[in-house]
Amino acid sequence: MVNRNVILMLLAIATIAMMCSKKKQQIKPEINKETMADILLELNIAEQGLVNLSVPSYQLDWQRKEDLNALAKKYKVSDSMIMQSYEYYVTQPQLFYDILSIAIEKSEKIINQDSITHAN
Repeated sequence: MVNRNVILMLLAIATIAMMCSKKKQQIKPEINKETMADILLELNIAEQGLVNLSVPSYQLDWQRKEDLNALAKKYKVSDSMIMQSYEYYVTQPQLFYDILSIAIEKSEKIINQDSITHAN
């Protein structure tokens, strides 16, 4: 038979976890969708650069942090604002879909511009 105190403890932990997750979802992001799309696009490009350059695995985390800090500086936000906004958007499927759609559209424009440049 399960101890009553264990059941109460698990119930309390579950309640606290639900309260925290609801509170976290209610915090509105400080970075708008358009800017978040730009940041995610640039992070993805930077990540592809790491893959293409075959950066050693022991340097990957350091370089990713450097890339995040550079983007934070570029967009005049903190890296924690980027992370907080990202965490919010991934819990909002429609908003996150909108952001990814914007990022894809911008990436297609970059690819098309690059194709035109190389064709000339």
